[in-house]
Amino acid sequence: MTEQHLLAFAAILQDETRRGDRISYRMRWVFLALVLAMAGGMIASGRYLQAAWSGVGFLLLVMAYNYLLGYYLRRGQVPLAVRYLATSLDILLVTAYNVLLSLYITPLGVATTATMFAYPIILLFVALRLDKWQLAYAIALTLLCFNVPYFLIHPRLDPALLAQVVSADIAGHIFKSVFLLVFGLSLYFIHQTVRRLIAKQAQMFATQRAAEERYSATLESQVRMRTQELTQTNQELRQALAEVKTLSGLLPICAHCKKIRDDQGYWQGVEHYIAAHSQADFSHGVCPECLVKHYPEMYDILDDSPPRTDKQGEES
Repeated sequence: MTEQHLLAFAAILQDETRRGDRISYRMRWVFLALVLAMAGGMIASGRYLQAAWSGVGFLLLVMAYNYLLGYYLRRGQVPLAVRYLATSLDILLVTAYNVLLSLYITPLGVATTATMFAYPIILLFVALRLDKWQLAYAIALTLLCFNVPYFLIHPRLDPALLAQVVSADIAGHIFKSVFLLVFGLSLYFIHQTVRRLIAKQAQMFATQRAAEERYSATLESQVRMRTQELTQTNQELRQALAEVKTLSGLLPICAHCKKIRDDQGYWQGVEHYIAAHSQADFSHGVCPECLVKHYPEMYDILDDSPPRTDKQGEES
């Protein structure tokens, strides 16, 4: 791709990244509202008050930074540091919730709680930003936050209880970690697919643009050649019209000397008048009648044929 196409590709990619930020921003409000409702229900029922109030504190913190993220979104640009901060807080919020469950409800919370499914959702939201380095950071932080609390709390877990719960032991936790890793890496296909689609679109646009330019150049060449031909033809026509002179109307001619009166009132010989008003040229000669009349001695030498008659039947 040319530099212009690369710039256009970068602009489209940036637009898609901002769109991913907006989607993550909205979905985070939905997630926070659901968790806040769950915490409110726990407080109202009097169950797990410590976990509920701790969760409310984390929720208020996340709401504050989500509001800050919305401020940058409304301005049209989200700084890279804010994006990494948002991703970090999302992962840490889920981890903190799992830890609170393990501390206040059951130690198996770090291995069995349903909020672990929030990790893949967070990775998906990060992938929508089309930033591969941020996705790599999110995968690494997710694996760290997913495993560190488990292995810290694992010594407190009852081995007999672990044996009865599917995937609650170390092997099951490692399997879940591998699943998170594979899922996170598979999200790279979103980024690569979008880049390929945009690149192909840019290539198609370049090909179409080149074809249009070639067609335009050919058309301009044909128009230029046709214009030259028409110009040349017009010049030839103007030249021909300038050379064409015709005689029309009544010509005043003297009954005796046969001179013709022009528009200025001057009398000219017939040959001068016709030469001035037409393309005819004159060459002088002697007709047979004048030859007999003025040069009788030359008549027998130049013409032995009998005199001819003109159209009126007179002898010539």
